[in-house]
Amino acid sequence: MNKERANTTVTLNILGKEFKVACPKEKESDLLHAARVLSDRMRALRNPSGTASIDRIAIIAALNVTDELEKVKQELKAVETKAQDQLDELMKRVDSALEDA
Repeated sequence: MNKERANTTVTLNILGKEFKVACPKEKESDLLHAARVLSDRMRALRNPSGTASIDRIAIIAALNVTDELEKVKQELKAVETKAQDQLDELMKRVDSALEDA
């Protein structure tokens, strides 16, 4: 299928500003959800006086999200390592039980 036909243009509202973004049709709901989350985060970072620029707020939000993502990646790696260690131990036990049988 032609890539251009598979894409759709989605209008995102982030912190009161509209952005038109092309994305695959099957990813539209994910993109809309991400935009809502980002807008909420940016709104939480905006000071009541509104003196911070949207660019500054976006950068701070992006840094926060990136930090969270990196922490989740580290946690996932630790879980994967633990799961692999447990699987290795289980395989040793199975091998030992088969040798004894």
